[in-house]
Amino acid sequence: MNFYKFSIHSLYCYITPYLLVTESKEDGDSMKLAKLYDLLTLALAPIWGMISLFKDMMVWARTRRLLKGGTEKAWLNCSQIWRERGFISFEQDGLTPILPFEHGLAMAWCKYQPDSKAFILEQIHSADPLLAAYAFKALSSCPLKRSDLSAHLFHSKEVVPILSIDHCPTEISLGQFLSSWFSQKKNKKPEASHVGAAVAYGGSRL
Repeated sequence: MNFYKFSIHSLYCYITPYLLVTESKEDGDSMKLAKLYDLLTLALAPIWGMISLFKDMMVWARTRRLLKGGTEKAWLNCSQIWRERGFISFEQDGLTPILPFEHGLAMAWCKYQPDSKAFILEQIHSADPLLAAYAFKALSSCPLKRSDLSAHLFHSKEVVPILSIDHCPTEISLGQFLSSWFSQKKNKKPEASHVGAAVAYGGSRL
């Protein structure tokens, strides 16, 4: 949607000077420019819709390619993507940063690997902190209880690189990362459960 608005604004800025040369400076000019903006919005809507649809299809195809097949192969595919990313998106106080492809990949895990809970639990307990956090995020899209995880994990001081709500790279302990998700889940109001739901990228909570 940002690209869509940027396209409209760019055309608007390009055309406006020509209109101001030929039109008088009367009050009617502002109305004409407002109508022009509305016209550009309407004209570009189908184009942006096609671009957005194509982008969504590409994301879906890439996600499916990485997650289909055996569980171990899917994990190797995803872990390589997550390591290259180098950090994990983190939701805090009900606010969600812009969610990248890597987040959606984790949130789509249970859809393609529904019988892999035991395997993912092993990754949370044995993988490096970053992959452990992504493994937990993958598992969080399935039915999950705090008791499913070993108690010592919530006290882990292992450092997880995260991207905070202000889009600044920072760090958090693995224990705090896990505890934060369960705390938010516990305090989440039922009527607001749709907030932050997945759209094209499988974006969801923590």
